[in-house]
Amino acid sequence: MPLFVELLAGFALLIAGAEASVRGSIRLARRLGVSSLLVGLTVVALGTSLPELFVSAIAAYGGEPGVALGNVVGSNVFNLSVILGIGALMRPIKIEMDLLRLEIPFVLVTTLLFISMAWDGLIGRTDGPVLLVLFAGYIGYLHRAARLARRERQSEPATEDPAGATESSSITVSVVLVVVGLTLLGLGGRWLVESATELGVVLGISERVVGLTIVALATSLPELAASLVAARRNEADLAVGNLLGSNIFNTLGILGVSAVIHPLGPTGPFLRADAIVLVLTSVLLLPMARSGWRLNRIEGAILLSVYGVYMTLVLAGAVP
Repeated sequence: MPLFVELLAGFALLIAGAEASVRGSIRLARRLGVSSLLVGLTVVALGTSLPELFVSAIAAYGGEPGVALGNVVGSNVFNLSVILGIGALMRPIKIEMDLLRLEIPFVLVTTLLFISMAWDGLIGRTDGPVLLVLFAGYIGYLHRAARLARRERQSEPATEDPAGATESSSITVSVVLVVVGLTLLGLGGRWLVESATELGVVLGISERVVGLTIVALATSLPELAASLVAARRNEADLAVGNLLGSNIFNTLGILGVSAVIHPLGPTGPFLRADAIVLVLTSVLLLPMARSGWRLNRIEGAILLSVYGVYMTLVLAGAVP
């Protein structure tokens, strides 16, 4: 398939997959009695992170740790700065208290954990299982939260769902929509990654820069598509949950799997500037979210500006 045809086909699949997965997730959340936030943190976040998992695992197996690390770091920075920034510019994003209580701080904690593990120049096979155990614990917490939410919903008096009159609330239909959507997102992401990687080779840029820019941008497009569709449908919880859940999955799950497959290093270049930018965006998110319990358009512009300056320095070679 020609390079640009593959790029266009990947974009088309991402758009279709995002629409289907978000629509199915919203219906599934309503049917099961759990919040859109929980669905975004779990089903949508894990599904849209499949391209990152695929790329980083293959890169680690092929002995290209720079691509694996750059993909995770670049994708996490892109999620917090560009996707949240664009979403806030489109429409101010309401921040739920649960996000400030656990998810946003946990994103910062996992980022600092990644930096501490990389400090000796290598994320080795002993680090990988630690990350995976923490990830399993986080998934267990979300599962427990979902069960509690369902119990609370079942104990409340039954209310008429206005959406029920216009669309089926069948769990089967909802699951099919989610699965089809995530499949399209994964396939579209794969095509974009392949074409983006080929572009990187043609342009002759380094492994680290390929991971931070072309591959990270390509693998983050499912999150971008799903979050923007959710924002357009006025489902801010789903959009933000998708991004925070994806970052946690990237740091704990994908780095954990990649490190088990092959030690990731040397990590020195990522501690000079890349990880600093990742920490900066994570730290910025806390006070921004607390200001009026929402991300406004000015804050969205600030997040986008941070990414723009960073990418300009990376591409200009000013960041070693």
